[in-house]
Amino acid sequence: MSPWGARWALAALLCAAGCADDPAETSDVAQDAQLASDAGASSQSDTSSGTELDTASLPEASFEVTLGTGRKTHMPLADGDTLHLELGHQGLQHVLVSIRLGGLPQARYDVDFLLLRDDGVAVAGPTRIRLPFIGMPDGSGSELFGYTLVVLEPDLGVGHDALLSVAVEGPDGDVAMDERSVHVEWAPEGWDPDA
Repeated sequence: MSPWGARWALAALLCAAGCADDPAETSDVAQDAQLASDAGASSQSDTSSGTELDTASLPEASFEVTLGTGRKTHMPLADGDTLHLELGHQGLQHVLVSIRLGGLPQARYDVDFLLLRDDGVAVAGPTRIRLPFIGMPDGSGSELFGYTLVVLEPDLGVGHDALLSVAVEGPDGDVAMDERSVHVEWAPEGWDPDA
């Protein structure tokens, strides 16, 4: 199975593990996935669980990642900020993620996304996708605006504190990461993500 397929299979298993009201009603495979998820939420990093973006074993990146939000511009996102969940046009919901890459030119880069509740439940992701970044006007790097990170089940996120993480792989294979502790809520009516 490809790494992409393995990630989606794990995400499906993690979701299935959280759906049963009684652990006895959960399949052995789903229970194993829940155990892996629980292990990932412990204080020790467990990259085999697939629910963490771990770059500790990688060499230091030659560029810098800055996480934000916004649809048409990069809006800074600080620890403790509210990350707004909004309805999409095709029946799902998403949060908006913008990313700045200091020191990298305009190009397509592989990005890993993960929105993980404080109790270890995956709200969105893990997701890896190759995305186009545009050059910044001052020439200091590149940026991506308004990536719609899909949240399949809004009740998993709304009202909860979570960690939004992104890891970007540079052209030389080095990886830089940024993360923010956020609080997830529905976007209020008339909310402008770029204001």
